[in-house]
Amino acid sequence: MMKETEDVVHMTLDFLPLKSYANIVEGNALRTEWTDVIPKHELDYIMSNPPFVGARMIGAEQKDDVNTIFPEWKNVGNLDYVSCWYKKAADLIAGTAYIFGG
Repeated sequence: MMKETEDVVHMTLDFLPLKSYANIVEGNALRTEWTDVIPKHELDYIMSNPPFVGARMIGAEQKDDVNTIFPEWKNVGNLDYVSCWYKKAADLIAGTAYIFGG
């Protein structure tokens, strides 16, 4: 996995074991304002492990997350829960020089 991550971020990583200065935030990424964790201009990448939960399998709290991320959108009940993470990331980089897969 380290090699695959290096291929994604285009750099050699030598941070295992994790050191005490690692900036890891644990919590619900959809309820966290990402720019409260790190200023947008300092952000290089976000790594997360969002749950891939089908639209028909999500619980009430996750439905609330979907409705928060996609306010006033029609048919959001058909989206996989992970689509919220992609939408939030796309909103964050909107209007910036970041590109997907670049």
